[in-house]
Amino acid sequence: MVTDPQPPRWAEMLIERFAPKNFAEEIRGDLYEMYLGDVKQRNHRVARRKYVWRVLGFCTHTFFWKQPTQQNRYNMTGSYFKMAKRSLLANKVTTTINVLGLVIGIASALAIISIIRFEQSFDTFHSDYKNTYRMVRVSGGDVAEFRTGIPYAIPPAMKDVASIKKMTKLEYLRGANVDVLSSDGKFERQFIEEDGVVTVEPEFFDVIDFAGSPIQWIAGDAKTSLREPSSVVVTRAIAQKYFGEENPIGRTLRFQKAYDFKITGVIEDFPRNTDFPFTMLVSYSSMPLLFKERMSDWVSSNDGHAVYVVLQEGVNVKDVEAQIAKLHEAKYRKGFVKLSSLLSSATKRSAF
Repeated sequence: MVTDPQPPRWAEMLIERFAPKNFAEEIRGDLYEMYLGDVKQRNHRVARRKYVWRVLGFCTHTFFWKQPTQQNRYNMTGSYFKMAKRSLLANKVTTTINVLGLVIGIASALAIISIIRFEQSFDTFHSDYKNTYRMVRVSGGDVAEFRTGIPYAIPPAMKDVASIKKMTKLEYLRGANVDVLSSDGKFERQFIEEDGVVTVEPEFFDVIDFAGSPIQWIAGDAKTSLREPSSVVVTRAIAQKYFGEENPIGRTLRFQKAYDFKITGVIEDFPRNTDFPFTMLVSYSSMPLLFKERMSDWVSSNDGHAVYVVLQEGVNVKDVEAQIAKLHEAKYRKGFVKLSSLLSSATKRSAF
């Protein structure tokens, strides 16, 4: 009679050799308990034989333990999907509500992200946008009043301010009455342009250069097309709207039933994410023709006359404001001029 029954050592070594390390001890313990039960119920010889057969049975599965278990993972994943499908079909109302809520939530988050990114992209494609400022007028009094219009005589006096690297001025012509004339000067058709018509200098495209945008000149260029008085540049959309497939260069547009302007250039449509969605650019040198009595005025202006400057790198904005205010106060002491960042929320899209 065996006083200390033990299973075959070689069988235990098979378990250690083929079973995964994290399961080997557990498997060996379970088999040993079953072995002791067989010894008690039968005898040592039968118990050893059953132990060997059980070990060989486990070793049959060892191949799958030792080989990659990708197929097993696929099987388990497939089972999970089947269980999820059954659960969803068993609770159709709850499933529908949950799925709709998830879809609406994701769609809303994506929409909000898209809107935020679009808003933050406004006018960030200009070369010097971080140093570009729009001037605003601050009227004195108990309560300061901020206005976007700058008196016409101020910009020429600012040319000696050394801190200003570049400067340009423009005038918005809202509600423009535009007549299209034929090649022989006869009236063809009329348009009312509520927004988008503006007088600009050639220097406008040095300050607001759209360098990082796809905007390009189709015909003409900034330096020549906007240099002479009574010149106008139109966008591609306006050219197609007014003339279809005809070449618009050299054609005449009559503004306000009184002023004739020759088309000297065509430019691509301006991008949507800009505060300058212009459709027609009238040469600023035409301003004396349109507003002759205002050009030397230090006091009054309408909100459509805007001035933009690019400051030298590292310049203190307060110092520049003080210099401009000094120029203005020498002529008109009831107000002074401050600078507001082009991208500041205080002035963003304020012109439209």
